[in-house]
Amino acid sequence: STPSPLDRLAGSLAVVIKGYYEPQSLRKTRVNKPLKGLNLQERADALENIYRFHIGGAIESLLLVDDIFTSASTMKAIIAAIRKVTSCPISIFTLAASGQSAERGQLSGAVYTWGSQRGWIQTQDPDAS
Repeated sequence: STPSPLDRLAGSLAVVIKGYYEPQSLRKTRVNKPLKGLNLQERADALENIYRFHIGGAIESLLLVDDIFTSASTMKAIIAAIRKVTSCPISIFTLAASGQSAERGQLSGAVYTWGSQRGWIQTQDPDAS
Protein backbone atom coordinates (compact mmCIF):
# COMPACT_ATOMS: atom_id res chain seq x y z
CA SER A 1 0.00 0.00 0.00
CA THR A 2 1.01 3.62 -0.49
CA PRO A 3 2.62 5.17 2.59
CA SER A 4 0.68 7.97 4.23
CA PRO A 5 2.25 11.43 4.57
CA LEU A 6 2.87 10.64 8.26
CA ASP A 7 4.64 7.39 7.28
CA ARG A 8 6.83 9.32 4.84
CA LEU A 9 7.64 11.90 7.55
CA ALA A 10 8.51 9.20 10.10
CA GLY A 11 10.72 7.46 7.54
CA SER A 12 12.51 10.73 6.77
CA LEU A 13 13.02 11.44 10.47
CA ALA A 14 14.52 7.98 10.89
CA VAL A 15 17.06 8.74 8.16
CA VAL A 16 17.98 12.09 9.74
CA ILE A 17 18.51 10.60 13.21
CA LYS A 18 20.27 7.54 11.73
CA GLY A 19 17.56 5.26 13.03
CA TYR A 20 15.15 2.76 11.57
CA TYR A 21 11.52 3.18 10.59
CA GLU A 22 9.66 0.05 11.64
CA PRO A 23 5.90 0.67 11.71
CA GLN A 24 5.22 -3.08 11.79
CA SER A 25 6.63 -3.17 15.35
CA LEU A 26 3.44 -1.62 16.74
CA ARG A 27 0.10 -3.26 16.01
CA LYS A 28 -3.45 -2.81 17.21
CA THR A 29 -5.01 -5.97 18.62
CA ARG A 30 -8.53 -4.78 17.81
CA VAL A 31 -10.41 -1.90 16.20
CA ASN A 32 -11.31 0.85 18.64
CA LYS A 33 -14.29 3.15 18.53
CA PRO A 34 -13.62 6.79 17.60
CA LEU A 35 -12.19 8.75 20.54
CA LYS A 36 -13.71 12.11 19.59
CA GLY A 37 -16.16 13.27 22.23
CA LEU A 38 -15.00 10.77 24.88
CA ASN A 39 -13.75 11.96 28.26
CA LEU A 40 -10.27 10.96 29.47
CA GLN A 41 -11.46 7.84 31.32
CA GLU A 42 -13.55 6.67 28.36
CA ARG A 43 -10.55 7.18 26.07
CA ALA A 44 -8.29 5.22 28.43
CA ASP A 45 -10.85 2.40 28.62
CA ALA A 46 -11.23 2.28 24.82
CA LEU A 47 -7.45 2.02 24.35
CA GLU A 48 -6.59 -0.32 27.22
CA ASN A 49 -4.41 -3.19 25.96
CA ILE A 50 -5.17 -2.29 22.34
CA TYR A 51 -1.54 -2.11 21.20
CA ARG A 52 1.11 -4.79 20.94
CA PHE A 53 4.78 -3.93 20.47
CA HIS A 54 7.34 -6.40 19.14
CA ILE A 55 10.84 -5.88 17.88
CA GLY A 56 13.78 -8.20 17.54
CA GLY A 57 17.08 -7.27 19.12
CA ALA A 58 18.17 -4.53 21.48
CA ILE A 59 16.60 -1.08 21.33
CA GLU A 60 18.64 2.00 22.26
CA SER A 61 15.76 4.48 22.02
CA LEU A 62 12.45 5.06 20.28
CA LEU A 63 10.89 8.02 18.52
CA LEU A 64 7.09 7.93 18.31
CA VAL A 65 5.59 10.07 15.53
CA ASP A 66 1.95 11.15 15.58
CA ASP A 67 -0.14 13.74 13.78
CA ILE A 68 -1.81 15.47 16.73
CA PHE A 69 -1.42 15.29 20.48
CA THR A 70 -4.73 15.92 22.22
CA SER A 71 -5.38 14.02 25.43
CA ALA A 72 -2.28 11.78 25.66
CA SER A 73 -4.53 8.70 25.75
CA THR A 74 -3.11 7.18 22.58
CA MET A 75 0.50 7.87 23.57
CA LYS A 76 -0.08 6.41 27.04
CA ALA A 77 -1.54 3.23 25.50
CA ILE A 78 1.36 2.93 23.05
CA ILE A 79 3.95 3.55 25.76
CA ALA A 80 2.29 0.95 27.99
CA ALA A 81 2.69 -1.62 25.19
CA ILE A 82 6.32 -0.63 24.63
CA ARG A 83 7.11 -0.82 28.34
CA LYS A 84 6.08 -4.49 28.34
CA VAL A 85 9.07 -5.09 26.04
CA THR A 86 11.69 -2.45 26.84
CA SER A 87 12.55 0.40 29.19
CA CYS A 88 14.56 2.32 26.57
CA PRO A 89 14.17 6.11 26.33
CA ILE A 90 11.14 7.25 24.33
CA SER A 91 10.75 10.59 22.56
CA ILE A 92 7.50 11.79 21.02
CA PHE A 93 7.23 13.95 17.90
CA THR A 94 3.86 15.38 16.89
CA LEU A 95 2.94 17.75 14.10
CA ALA A 96 0.52 19.60 16.37
CA ALA A 97 -0.78 19.65 19.91
CA SER A 98 -4.10 21.00 21.07
CA GLY A 99 -3.86 23.98 23.43
CA GLN A 100 -5.31 21.96 26.27
CA SER A 101 -2.78 19.13 25.96
CA ALA A 102 0.16 21.30 27.03
CA GLU A 103 -1.82 22.98 29.79
CA ARG A 104 -2.98 19.75 31.43
CA GLY A 105 0.43 18.06 31.33
CA GLN A 106 -0.96 14.55 30.81
CA LEU A 107 2.47 12.96 30.40
CA SER A 108 4.37 15.32 32.71
CA GLY A 109 5.87 13.89 35.85
CA ALA A 110 8.57 11.37 36.56
CA VAL A 111 9.24 10.47 32.93
CA TYR A 112 7.91 13.10 30.47
CA THR A 113 7.93 16.89 30.37
CA TRP A 114 6.46 19.31 27.86
CA GLY A 115 9.09 21.50 26.19
CA SER A 116 7.52 24.39 24.31
CA GLN A 117 10.14 24.19 21.55
CA ARG A 118 10.60 20.40 21.50
CA GLY A 119 7.24 18.86 22.44
CA TRP A 120 7.01 15.94 24.85
CA ILE A 121 10.45 14.70 25.86
CA GLN A 122 11.61 12.02 28.22
CA THR A 123 13.45 13.61 31.10
CA GLN A 124 14.04 10.67 33.42
CA ASP A 125 14.71 6.97 33.02
CA PRO A 126 11.45 5.19 33.98
CA ASP A 127 13.38 2.72 36.13
CA ALA A 128 15.29 5.39 38.05
CA SER A 129 14.33 5.75 41.69
